[in-house]
Amino acid sequence: TGIPVYSLYGDSWAPKREWLDSIDVMLFDIQGVGSAWYTFKFSMSHAMEACARAGIPFIVLDRPNPLGGRVVEGPMHDTISIYRHRLPLRHGMTHGELATMWNEEEDYGANLTVIKMKGWQRSMMWNETGLQWVMPSPNIDNWETTVVYPGQCLFERTNMSEGRGMTKPFIVTGAPWVNAEKAAADLNSRGIRGAYFRPLYFIPRSAGTGYNRSGKPWNEMCGGVEIILTNPSAYRSVEASLHIIDAYRKTSPDSLVWNPPTLIRQLNEPGVTVEEVVKACQDDVKEFMDIREKYLLYR
Repeated sequence: TGIPVYSLYGDSWAPKREWLDSIDVMLFDIQGVGSAWYTFKFSMSHAMEACARAGIPFIVLDRPNPLGGRVVEGPMHDTISIYRHRLPLRHGMTHGELATMWNEEEDYGANLTVIKMKGWQRSMMWNETGLQWVMPSPNIDNWETTVVYPGQCLFERTNMSEGRGMTKPFIVTGAPWVNAEKAAADLNSRGIRGAYFRPLYFIPRSAGTGYNRSGKPWNEMCGGVEIILTNPSAYRSVEASLHIIDAYRKTSPDSLVWNPPTLIRQLNEPGVTVEEVVKACQDDVKEFMDIREKYLLYR
């Protein structure tokens, strides 16, 4: 067709002015996963700000948050790199709501229009929408992965496998030093809502790409657990993932190397429990909850 394609994951996170000179309006129509870790919404923010400066209308075709819109899980994600706005790890908003909030709170002054969904309610998770899941990226190949993703992304900052190189990334995690049977038995005794945990051993295969981070146990036999969701609406991903990390660590003390967000780092302190850290994470999102209330488009 001769239509140019520009990447926002190259040397610029925002559309360049010369890219915008030939368009009358910009449409944003991309499915998110409901987590601060996922960067599509930050690309939306950069694009909206660029359109505001260029005097070009910006339209968001809203889509469901696959995790629903009622539950929010802290802590707040740091503003680093492309993560230009602080958000809870599970934010409970749609892209249209986020765009409305950022346009106002950051004073972008964009000519923003949000085309709202019909029939979506905040209580709906993806399996209640009647829509077919189309994976927005290679490692989010099913809806169940989005349910565990906000918490399981913490594994990316560890010397453990987050399941990349497997058929169930983020649902399966582990490390060579984890005793799978002991970890699963421990987790299943903790009364974690919405899931049980199956012990397994696996080998995360390296694809030889630049994304393969150092310190990960590529091509090594790992012990760990698979998350079997029994009640996705009751599952709290951050809380559950902290329990998983804690259970893994107890099978082999001093083997874990990680760099979690500041609040979660409290779990390294002697005597601090997962429950105490989870409470601190939820306290961390109270101000956000007050701000976001003004921008909710659905009830």
